[in-house]
Amino acid sequence: EFSRLQNDKKHPVVLFDPTHLQLLQGDADGRRTFMDLLLSQLNQGYGKTLRNYKRLIAQRNRLLKQQASAESFFVWDVQIVEYAGKLFSQRKTLIEKINQRIEAAYRSVSGTEETVGCQYSTSLLAEDYTGSLLYHLQSNLEKDLIRGSTSAGPHRDDFIVSLNNHEARHTASRGESRSIVLALKIIELELFSDLGGETQKPLLLLDDVFGELD
Repeated sequence: EFSRLQNDKKHPVVLFDPTHLQLLQGDADGRRTFMDLLLSQLNQGYGKTLRNYKRLIAQRNRLLKQQASAESFFVWDVQIVEYAGKLFSQRKTLIEKINQRIEAAYRSVSGTEETVGCQYSTSLLAEDYTGSLLYHLQSNLEKDLIRGSTSAGPHRDDFIVSLNNHEARHTASRGESRSIVLALKIIELELFSDLGGETQKPLLLLDDVFGELD
């Protein structure tokens, strides 16, 4: 039944189950996947941009492992920066939208008046993301050659949820963590509703939603 609903274009499905706690408590890969999957559904063209970016990063990483000459990287770096800028812009806008809603969503779930926020996290300059990335790729090439991988870009970025001005994944209880993730799912539902209007109402499926809530 769940598979049938997922494939029903009239009804986008948002699922919450206990494994989604890793969205907050797990590593950055899960949070990047959350942003990318959501944006791929909300914004036409995002998925193609992401695939092109990943293809370019894979090619750059192959050159790094092959210990290619410095001159070999510039043409790839310029293309990487172009796609990275597009990904960053859409991700940052998404996280800003989440930040505007997350406190109210969290409070509606938890019944508390705690302060909750969400911010995009990157080692690069957000004010000049593309310029900062190109500079980093060029100036850190020797380090990347040693690592055999590209050390900066959207594939390294993250987002941080704060609870009472502390990073939630380090300080939140299990119940608080569950409330935060549920708040994110409610926002996901709202974003689909904003996109689809009355003709494409999303469905929220909940599995063991009340377990370990404070």
